[in-house]
Amino acid sequence: MTSTATVEETPEQVLARLERYAASIGITPPRPGHAPVRLATSEELRRIGIEAMGYVVGLGCCVAAIFAYQRLDHGVATAIIVGFVLGGALATTRRFPLALWWTVGFAIGGVLARLS
Repeated sequence: MTSTATVEETPEQVLARLERYAASIGITPPRPGHAPVRLATSEELRRIGIEAMGYVVGLGCCVAAIFAYQRLDHGVATAIIVGFVLGGALATTRRFPLALWWTVGFAIGGVLARLS
């Protein structure tokens, strides 16, 4: 019959044991210190900013469409939103920045406001 005994080791003993094991198999253990941190380039930051701005434009257009339905007559609000969606679709075909977010924001906001 085998019995297992619990061995209490201090963290320093565990670290020393792991270092001996790493040395026995030919691995150099990492030394504590600061890991190199890669900073974002200006191109990456620009892309992140454009992506975030797209979300803000889409959200703002959605909110504007909902407020148009709340404050204006439904016929007037529908005409305004359809105009903005068509203008956004035209701008999207001409590859204007953020035009797709503009179009999607007004379209979703218009549908949500119309159905509510």
